Amino acid sequence: MLEMNQSESNLRQTLSHPLSCVISDGFYVKGRPHPRLYGTFPLLLGEMTRERGWLTLAAAVHKITEKPARRFSIPQRGRVERGYFADVVVFDPSTVNSPGTYEMPALPPRGICHVFRNGGAILAEGVMCSSMANS
Repeated sequence: MLEMNQSESNLRQTLSHPLSCVISDGFYVKGRPHPRLYGTFPLLLGEMTRERGWLTLAAAVHKITEKPARRFSIPQRGRVERGYFADVVVFDPSTVNSPGTYEMPALPPRGICHVFRNGGAILAEGVMCSSMANS
């Protein structure tokens, strides 16, 4: 478990440790949610990975997909592979991040283009992904 009230060096050491995986207990509540509900994974991919350079993009994606699925014995999740559920998030690595704060926690993340759960589109027309628009 991580709390954001610890030192930056402890946070970096924990996130970059080979045994760590990143999950969130953010959930919908009546009223104002915690910022991690919308921001845990975009924050890891944006600020911690791209801006601070604590992890490679591949390592960060692994820590939020296959690694926790295996650790918690969740079958057929966490990989893009035949026979697995098609849970896919298409994001722009140059813009993905979370603008959410404690004061404004429900701000949607930036750089998320499409979201599919079990192969069905949940967010089919998300934020325009700048690097994808140019490819």
